[in-house]
Amino acid sequence: MIKQALIAISILTLSACSSNNAEQGGVGSIVKAQMKTMIAARKVAKSGVKPEAAKPFTFADIAKTKAQLVRIEIPKFKSSALAQFVNDNGGYKTYFTAGQQSITLKGSELTGTRGFRHDLIARSVGGETRTYKYLDSENHLRRFDVKCETTSAGTEDVQVLDKTFRLRKFEEVCRNETKAFKNVKWVSASGKTRKATQWVGHEVGFIIIEWLN
Repeated sequence: MIKQALIAISILTLSACSSNNAEQGGVGSIVKAQMKTMIAARKVAKSGVKPEAAKPFTFADIAKTKAQLVRIEIPKFKSSALAQFVNDNGGYKTYFTAGQQSITLKGSELTGTRGFRHDLIARSVGGETRTYKYLDSENHLRRFDVKCETTSAGTEDVQVLDKTFRLRKFEEVCRNETKAFKNVKWVSASGKTRKATQWVGHEVGFIIIEWLN
């Protein structure tokens, strides 16, 4: 219930901040439905009765808006939200949530985060060596280098919202002398990345990204 309410607020806030409200057609209907659910849940909570589960979002809901949306989830924080595309800087696309958290993607590669307490300031793209950059407690820029190898891991049925996709799975294993982790992507036959699990850093762990349109 809380997660669905937060997503609804995310859409509402991002729509209000959009520079082209005409492109956000249909968002209001999603927000109104979710806000009604949230208000009803609060009333039920006060009465002491266990609230009903919120209706999950579907691709039909997403189709009501022309906004470019991704769903992000951080398992370590047990949090999730929708994020809306707001800026393209030479192929580096930034998506914001209502809580002013953001992720930046180069294609389907995570290259930066903001607002996650311990942010990924920058990450290199391409080649077998990846460089992750962070700010330490004294605001000094620190780098973390790993070597990565990508392999195909067959195909899987992957659920995103209310749909299941047959996707190719690619695993990228990265390591250095002290750390090893695995990034995963699920890609359609046409080459579109539908879902990815990417490492952010030691404190945040992994972020799950789902492309919704």
